[in-house]
Amino acid sequence: MQPSAGNVVASQAQVLPKLDDQKKDEQPECDMVQLHIQKLAQQQMAAQAQAQAAQQAAAAAQQAAIGPQMPNQQPTPGDPSTSSQDAAPKRLHVSNIPFRYRDPDLRSMFEKFGTVTDVEIIFNERGSKGFGFVTMEKPADAEKARQELHGAAVEGRKIEVNL
Repeated sequence: MQPSAGNVVASQAQVLPKLDDQKKDEQPECDMVQLHIQKLAQQQMAAQAQAQAAQQAAAAAQQAAIGPQMPNQQPTPGDPSTSSQDAAPKRLHVSNIPFRYRDPDLRSMFEKFGTVTDVEIIFNERGSKGFGFVTMEKPADAEKARQELHGAAVEGRKIEVNL
């Protein structure tokens, strides 16, 4: 026997409320998932804010460790108290020097070009780090030394000299 049109409509009416009941059951679960996603997003934003605050604090601590910075002062023309930058001593960075070199070795290398006012080789707990600084009294002497020694071979090592 085939169901009549009225029976089909009645059976569909019974099925539809069951589907609606399932949707109602699923909706709270869906809301819970959305709440969980929102909570995770808030936690992630809070973690990012903490990381950014820590990064800013580290930058501030590093700045504090460096100390106060002097404003960049330009000499005023005609002011006898400020010497021209050309007369100021020039500090050269010397890299790739032999590890056995000490201050007197570096000083003697640069004294050929003029008066050396300061020499400093950088060391760590294992010894020389292979670079240092040389301060020359006259900028012209520093430039001459840079031109002559940059790229020169010293004990098999090609040194670099930069201002």
